[in-house]
Amino acid sequence: MTRPVMPDDQEFEYLPTQAVADFLATENDPTLDGILFKSTQSDKGDNIVLFHKASRVKRMPLPAGVQLRANTKSWDDDRSYPDYRVSEEVPALTEAKPSLASRRWNRNQPDLEDYRKETLEVVPTSVEVHYVTNVEVVCVRHKVERHRHQMSEEDDL
Repeated sequence: MTRPVMPDDQEFEYLPTQAVADFLATENDPTLDGILFKSTQSDKGDNIVLFHKASRVKRMPLPAGVQLRANTKSWDDDRSYPDYRVSEEVPALTEAKPSLASRRWNRNQPDLEDYRKETLEVVPTSVEVHYVTNVEVVCVRHKVERHRHQMSEEDDL
């Protein structure tokens, strides 16, 4: 589980890691919420895997009928540029309650089919976008030597 799975790796190379993670997520006693391990791609980094049962996010308290919109860029006269924002459109106090169709998409409604406990919470003022602009790959070269041997008839026997 210490070797990174690269995009060109064959699917079956990932199966042992998946089997171990599935076992830890479902069969381990005591039960685990996830695993933390050192990154194989960065000396400074750690990786965290949260298992499904421990990854339910608490719903944010939003006013009834609120509509959320998310943007990732804005434009000026010359170009577009990154601009991450979430806008809440709250209905006026005199407006009628939202229709059944709009309530269906309101993420503030409870999801009755999800049995997991709410274990995570979004703190809106802490949300950031980290745009990766560079990844460094460090390689070690190994020379491959080639030898040719002329076989004799005795070598074939």
